[in-house]
Amino acid sequence: MFRVIYFTNKGNLRDTNEDSLLVFEKIISSTDMDKCESLNIDSRSILLAVADGIGGNTKGELASKIVLEVLQRYEEDIMTKKLSIEDALKKARDELENYNRISQNSSGMGCTIAGILVVDSKLYIFNVGDCRVYRLLGPRVVKLTKDHTVVEELVSSGCITVDEAKVHSKKHILTSAIVADNYQTEIQIYKNETEIIDKDKFVICSDGFWEEFENEISQIFSTDDFCSEFQKRVQNKKLSDNISFILVTQLLD
Repeated sequence: MFRVIYFTNKGNLRDTNEDSLLVFEKIISSTDMDKCESLNIDSRSILLAVADGIGGNTKGELASKIVLEVLQRYEEDIMTKKLSIEDALKKARDELENYNRISQNSSGMGCTIAGILVVDSKLYIFNVGDCRVYRLLGPRVVKLTKDHTVVEELVSSGCITVDEAKVHSKKHILTSAIVADNYQTEIQIYKNETEIIDKDKFVICSDGFWEEFENEISQIFSTDDFCSEFQKRVQNKKLSDNISFILVTQLLD
């Protein structure tokens, strides 16, 4: 069984919310929530994801929804390993390309994504772009995904430090995303896997969330009743981007 708590909001400066969430069998899209929602999922397998429409590009909110709809459509095949996450994401890109061919002003529509797939006690993590998955280990917060950004490449090559990356002028430049661009670029898909144990906690989030709250993640999710405190934090910040997260906890069967 899993306990899932989720939240999405357009922030203070954006006109629309381009983030979409896949929460079990439900897609939350173009929604501006003012409080967290929660549910218990009585299953040994689960697929959860956050998709973030690329800011400044056309139809970002639609792109994030379409990509999650494809994952939702193939959820059973993904769970039973008839279809890999990589192939599912490529099918999502095909869907964006198909939409682009029949719709005006759709070229370049796209999104980033991160998610987790749990099958029995095995956890599979994936991302494209700069949405992230974190594991909460008491006071420790461990990033399980790898950003597809210029600054991530600079950090990996030793050219800049992690702290320098946070203020770098190119920190928002992506090196991979799921985009309708007539197949001009290959999708880089990061994948990882680990064992999941009882009461494990994971956070899946958009870049708008982690850029504002990365240093506070441990404190934010340190109590079971964190939603009211989180709402206060949101109200006290000038949020320049959409913010979304899914918190999932593995519960005892």
